[in-house]
Amino acid sequence: MDIQKLYDQAESSAISKQFLRLPFNAELGQLEWLRYQRNAVSKDDVNWRAVISGLFSWLEEGNNELVEQALKQQVIPEAYELDRLVLELLLGMNRDIQPNEMSPMVLVTNIANVQNDLAMERQEVALLQMDAIQKQYAEIRLLNSFVAEEGSHREGWENRPLPRNARDLLDNSVPTMPIFKDVLDQAAEYAVETGSDLIVYSNSDIIISPIVIELIRSVYKRGYECQGYSRTDIRYKDFRNMANWVGLHLSGTDLFVISVDWWKRNRGIFEDYIMGAYWWDCVFVGQMMVHSRFFYASHIRGLIFHQIHEALSNSISPQASYNLQLRDTKDIGYYDIHTRYCDRLKAFIKENRSLPCVASNEFLLNDKMTQFLRSSLSIS
Repeated sequence: MDIQKLYDQAESSAISKQFLRLPFNAELGQLEWLRYQRNAVSKDDVNWRAVISGLFSWLEEGNNELVEQALKQQVIPEAYELDRLVLELLLGMNRDIQPNEMSPMVLVTNIANVQNDLAMERQEVALLQMDAIQKQYAEIRLLNSFVAEEGSHREGWENRPLPRNARDLLDNSVPTMPIFKDVLDQAAEYAVETGSDLIVYSNSDIIISPIVIELIRSVYKRGYECQGYSRTDIRYKDFRNMANWVGLHLSGTDLFVISVDWWKRNRGIFEDYIMGAYWWDCVFVGQMMVHSRFFYASHIRGLIFHQIHEALSNSISPQASYNLQLRDTKDIGYYDIHTRYCDRLKAFIKENRSLPCVASNEFLLNDKMTQFLRSSLSIS
């Protein structure tokens, strides 16, 4: 990268000044930061939303030194505190919370008794990473909420059978898939037993980066009751190699964080959705958007990972049809809220040619309909 050329372009280009009126574009944000470095624009006049997007783009391009230099200057406004934290964690610059400050949290998944060799390998890679995280963070409590008929135990984990599965809702012809509400109820019970204040649910084939644990706790410290994380798809299991990254899965959520107190107060609004079938995660995100202060990392690459593979479920299976009926008869409003957010996010990316920063994503999350619902439900 020719830094001097960028400096000159940022300082003298009239077209950059014209386009810098756009609020978010990453390329223009990079130019804005370089203009600030040359004192061509004051701190108060910097378009920080664009600059933050530019810093994330530099990080993905491998220009870590530029990003680290920007962060060390300590000039990013407080409104972008979480963006700064995410960048520092991705760079390995900062531990926002020391180990002795972290109270226990339950990391729960449903370890499936898979028959497909490739699926088994993908799951094992993810579980080994969870094992490694538990060794790194002693406050993590690992819970396998397994379907009783499958009996999938794992050494070193708390293994507990679920009280029901999809066959209790449909018939014996369907696979024994878990019910998400039962998984969270069981995790909440175990959390109370272990003095944990957070439930972290992950799909069993999701590879969790260790920095997510620190980000989860830091976000929770800032008053967020629930969190959602979207996956970065990868070709191979080496998630640290950015050359393996395929892209961010914008419309789905594979890791949820729920405070135990919030779940106890709100579990009654959730229906008996079947995990592993269509629709359940979108509805759940919509419910968290309305009923909690919600942090949604749907726009941040490199936090959780998933090896790409052929779809193992479809939208016309009996389980998916059951979830669809629940969605359309009970929760269509929640589903629509999540869908509208995804549409706004994709439109934002298309218009600005970059992902939003945390502060901008909060704006996308809280559209007028979400605000109206929160207000009518007396949620601050």
